[in-house]
Amino acid sequence: MVKNWMQKVDKSMKKKGTEGAFTRWCHNKGFKSVHKCAVETKSRYKDQKWKRAENPRAALRDYRRATLALVFEKAAKKERHHRR
Repeated sequence: MVKNWMQKVDKSMKKKGTEGAFTRWCHNKGFKSVHKCAVETKSRYKDQKWKRAENPRAALRDYRRATLALVFEKAAKKERHHRR
């Protein structure tokens, strides 16, 4: 069931052409690690601080992308662990 929604999200990102957008955004911000970028972005906008950002809509998008990146990373780690 978990894989089902993740597959739908992956398919949707490919269709929209947004696959890899967060990775590119992180590298443009100077981060070498997408994980570090996602953690920092989430902590910057936690507790709905994105509402007070200069551009709240973009901040919310970045927060959501960071959350999704961390969820996908966690699922990938679980999948690797179960394959052993």
